[in-house]
Amino acid sequence: MTWAGEAIVESWNRDEGWGVLLLGNGERAWAHFSMIRGSGFRALAPGQRVAGEFERRPANYPVEDDRCAWIAQTVHRE
Repeated sequence: MTWAGEAIVESWNRDEGWGVLLLGNGERAWAHFSMIRGSGFRALAPGQRVAGEFERRPANYPVEDDRCAWIAQTVHRE
């Protein structure tokens, strides 16, 4: 299952290059810097608005680890 729409950066680990996005549907998505489209240093900041495409994790994936039911496929900075 996929979902596309807007999100807000909830947290971003600049040193490790990943973070958590709060999706417009109220759920969370895990994002890696390699999914950020655009030029320059690919990082996000908490509170930043983004748009993207997200894929739901498999039902048997242990979401307790990071509380994210989705994984970012692409992220576009606004």
